[in-house]
Amino acid sequence: MPGILTVRQAAELLQAVADVNRLKILKCLEVRSAHVCEIVRATGIPQPRVSRHLGILRHAGLVRMTRDGHWVECACVGNEASEQVRALLDFVVNWVENGDESDLDR
Repeated sequence: MPGILTVRQAAELLQAVADVNRLKILKCLEVRSAHVCEIVRATGIPQPRVSRHLGILRHAGLVRMTRDGHWVECACVGNEASEQVRALLDFVVNWVENGDESDLDR
């Protein structure tokens, strides 16, 4: 999404983070990349639901997913993201509190 977003693009991006479970997932991934099973364990969200939310976040350009055999590793997008996506991720990292449900190492 280079440059200025259309109203539709902005709405899709904002809808992607307008969910408690997706915010929990993004908070998990702010620290480091993680496998889906680690996100499930940290958030307490069932695996099928985590996968669904990750798909929505990936479609919005907020996370990238890499398959390694049976494992899927997920990470927040980095510098390759558009300015708008980086700003939104920065908002999530800095304005949403850290809770136990976003601690990958608990």
